[in-house]
Amino acid sequence: MKKTYLVAAVMVLALILVAWASRPVNDGNGDQNPGGDHPEVVQEVISKLKDTLGISADEIKVESIEQVEWPNACLGLAGEDEMCAEVITPGWKIVLSVAGDDYTFHTDLSANYIRQK
Repeated sequence: MKKTYLVAAVMVLALILVAWASRPVNDGNGDQNPGGDHPEVVQEVISKLKDTLGISADEIKVESIEQVEWPNACLGLAGEDEMCAEVITPGWKIVLSVAGDDYTFHTDLSANYIRQK
């Protein structure tokens, strides 16, 4: 019986640590700081934009990153004739800019799925 409680306590602690580690980091100006906890997600999105535009990653500025819960598996960006699973999908809203133009991306938590708004 004690072993069951110990396993349950360890699992709860692990969930708390995972939730804490995946929180967005605020830079003090109201913007989320992508360089803090989740650079791999931001780098995936930067790579996609640089390939799309045919530019260097150095030309891309990260404006914001925000952890969100998308309303469906299409990351809130379903196409006109697209069917999406109606399931809450945790992920990121990332805004990048190039030469004054903003580009908004929706991703899942690990950036396996990336959609541009």
